[in-house]
Amino acid sequence: MPRPALRAAAFVAVLLVVLTACDAVGGLGGSPTPENTPRAVPTPRPTPLPSPPAGAVILDATGRQYSTAVINGVAGVPTIIYFTNNDDVNHNVTIYRNASKDLELFRGDLFVGPDRTVIYEVPALPAGEYYFSDFQFPSMHGTFIVR
Repeated sequence: MPRPALRAAAFVAVLLVVLTACDAVGGLGGSPTPENTPRAVPTPRPTPLPSPPAGAVILDATGRQYSTAVINGVAGVPTIIYFTNNDDVNHNVTIYRNASKDLELFRGDLFVGPDRTVIYEVPALPAGEYYFSDFQFPSMHGTFIVR
């Protein structure tokens, strides 16, 4: 074998040994490096929904609709709303003085479902009829009657 061909064969053999050694220690992508190491994603455990407090108004959002168009409260007493979002979009409950939404009286935090529940405490209001609506989906609305 001529000398240049022997050198080329030796070079290829050494290169293969080096590449194989590098791959064995993770240098060529055969094994993940620390910055791109895949991390196990924990599987969320189902958690039971909190129980509704005694006397709470039960309200759900499903299919971008509230479960009722009328909720009731007691004058001079905070109203507890046990609100479950069954949709995969943000929902909340916002209470206004009237349907013109000229004065916001309460805004619950927006949160995404499905199957998540929050408990809102609406401050005590005087007797009257108020308007409630979803802040993000105004087509979801109803009447909040306080007696």
